[in-house]
Amino acid sequence: MDLQTLLHTAVQTAEAYGVDPLTFGIIYVVAIPLFLASVAWLVRSARGGRPLAMPAACASFSFFSSYLYILMMGENMPVWVYVLIGVMVVYGIGATFLKVRWQLRKHRDKPEAASNEPACSAP
Repeated sequence: MDLQTLLHTAVQTAEAYGVDPLTFGIIYVVAIPLFLASVAWLVRSARGGRPLAMPAACASFSFFSSYLYILMMGENMPVWVYVLIGVMVVYGIGATFLKVRWQLRKHRDKPEAASNEPACSAP
């Protein structure tokens, strides 16, 4: 099966269920940098002892946005689509949790680069 046939089949299948593949792709691609920025914001907030609700909400929304599009716009989708979305969401949550925890641990275990003593002391 060549790429053109695969693309044609994917577009036909998506249109049969009321989902525009171009819209899904745009949402998915745009959400990636937003998700990464939100995770960075979440890690910085956790390190600084600031509230985590807003960065966590932004990271969650950017992660779920393309799947929300499918769930909201899709019509008469087979059960396996819902199962696949559920598996991807659970995996994404787990991977994100591990990444944030790793970033926090990396920061906590890093020795302090600067000491409290002045770099140059006068005689």
